[in-house]
Amino acid sequence: MSAIPNSKSPAADEATEPQQPDRLLVGMKEAARLLSLSERTMSNLTAPHGPIVATRIGRLVRFSMASLERFVRESEGKQC
Repeated sequence: MSAIPNSKSPAADEATEPQQPDRLLVGMKEAARLLSLSERTMSNLTAPHGPIVATRIGRLVRFSMASLERFVRESEGKQC
């Protein structure tokens, strides 16, 4: 019989721990893709016009994964 080591496999760790995003901020195009929206709709939902908070770095508009997740959480259960 072979001995089984008393440690978890890397695959088991990935299944139980939440995955961290590759990046902290994403651009307009990727944020729209993540939310299954058009870029125009994403722009309309961006503060101050809408509820999604964006970070502006010069002319660049970036969205944190946390703000996108917050938008989805707060939108759940709302009627269209």
